[in-house]
Amino acid sequence: MAEGFIPREEERMEDVNEGFLNELIRRSLPQVRRLCQLPHETADLINPRHLVADYSKPLKHISKFTSLQLLFGISCDQWKYVNPVDLVNLRDVRMYGIAKTYSLNNIGNLKHLHTLFLCCKDDVLFPPLEFLSSCQKLHKLRLEGTLEKLPPWDAFPNSITMMGLAESKLMKDPMLVLGMLPNLRTLTLVAAYEGKEINCSDNNFGQLEFLRL
Repeated sequence: MAEGFIPREEERMEDVNEGFLNELIRRSLPQVRRLCQLPHETADLINPRHLVADYSKPLKHISKFTSLQLLFGISCDQWKYVNPVDLVNLRDVRMYGIAKTYSLNNIGNLKHLHTLFLCCKDDVLFPPLEFLSSCQKLHKLRLEGTLEKLPPWDAFPNSITMMGLAESKLMKDPMLVLGMLPNLRTLTLVAAYEGKEINCSDNNFGQLEFLRL
């Protein structure tokens, strides 16, 4: 049972804690694949910190959980009914079912957001991502789905240290933008670029430690 939960000595406590949480989520996913609706009684919960489920519509009461730190499994058409202003402790959002017609701008109101995972519907473009510039504490960003183009480098917060792009189908070399992120240390690109060449100048990726193509 302990396999995968034993930390390495060199790991920071913050990384260990996040690793534990991600491992628990991974192991629990087969049990939460069926859609569920939060019952009315959830409004009476006291200070829940993590909600991990595939929610059905309507999604209620989330805005009351001011101690919430992680929201996993919410779909984009549910998020539009959430007022994030009071979710002052929300640090980790993992959202699915995104389409170009949706607006993600209110994510920019999550001033303490640390980790953001966004996944588009199949063969559907991402909506504009300009809201990212408001997420000044964002460290980890993963975008899964088709991108018409990347935002300019200065639309990303300088705080980003880990970036992942998957199934982006970009036609323009993303390194021209990603290489300008001043604190990027980990970059993962999976079927993100359909061009034939990538170019990196001497002044790019000054902090990069890990690259997966």
